[in-house]
Amino acid sequence: MLLKNLSKNNIIVSHVEKVTSFWKRLSGLIPYKTMPQDFGLWIPYCNSIHSYLMNFEFDAVFVDKNFRVKKCVSNIKPNQLLWPVFGARAVIELNPGVIQRHNIEIGDQLHVVD
Repeated sequence: MLLKNLSKNNIIVSHVEKVTSFWKRLSGLIPYKTMPQDFGLWIPYCNSIHSYLMNFEFDAVFVDKNFRVKKCVSNIKPNQLLWPVFGARAVIELNPGVIQRHNIEIGDQLHVVD
């Protein structure tokens, strides 16, 4: 799957992994030593995240049920807690700098394509 920004008509990442199991939701990116390039981790039904036990920084994009961006958080360092984002129904965790590089903004319409 790939992640597109329909508002800006560009591809953000070409590989998105959707979290579908309890164990993957629990561990998220913790098992990774580094984040793979051109990769995003999509966590449905999630409006708050943490970076405890993480080995690297990452960006997070919170989206509503229609995949419209509610909040962008860049360069989240290990051992941080992000408070719940009102109206968010999912989060996509990305490599650090992706939000800035692709100019992702609140209100942008994202879409995951198989």
